[in-house]
Parts: sequence; C-alpha cells; structure tokens
Amino acid sequence: PAFPLTDTRAFPPPVERSLGKWLAHNGCSRQPEITGPLAGGPRAAHRATLYRYRPCRGGVEVLLWKLSGAGHVWPGGRRDYLPLLLGEGTDVIDANEEMWRFFSRFARNQPASW
Repeated sequence: PAFPLTDTRAFPPPVERSLGKWLAHNGCSRQPEITGPLAGGPRAAHRATLYRYRPCRGGVEVLLWKLSGAGHVWPGGRRDYLPLLLGEGTDVIDANEEMWRFFSRFARNQPASW
C-alpha cells in the first residue's frame, strides 16, 4: 500500500537478499547462531532475536536483529513518536548501543585522516 497521506510506494529489497550479499562478500557461514528471543518493551509483547553469522573471512561477522511486536521505529529511541503512523516504540534493545558494541570491536588503531 501507499505511505499514509501520499501516493508514494516503496519497494525495498527483502532483508534476506541484503543479508545474503553481506554473507557472500565476507565469506560467512550461512547457518546462524541464534540468541533469544529477548522479551520486553512497553507491553512485554516485543521480541528481539539475534542472528550471528560466523566464522567469516578476516575475523568479521554479520549480525541481524529481528524484532517483532514493535512498530516501524528506531529500537531504544523516542517511544511515542507518531505511533498512529509508525506503530508502538520499543526498548527491547537499543539500536545505538548495539551498533556501537558491534562497530567498536572493529575500530582501527589509527586516527582517521581527512
């Protein structure tokens, strides 16, 4: 369906297609280690399951968090932001913390050159 109050439609690729490209690019196992689901959120009906793909070339890994029960929102962000349009917010995970936890493990010890 179109976005509310517009005639605009978006057709993003399925997450599995993008995930497959990252797995192939990094030479990762296609069988994930699954953690969770974690439960929580404002109504305790929100779930977050972590899919960790490894081993991969160069010691990297690919992670996918799958969330259910929440709206189309930033996990751990502002909770009541346009709930009629986006759905219910969630704090079952904090996307900012999860991204920092992931990327900080792969930081280089060299300062960035601009």
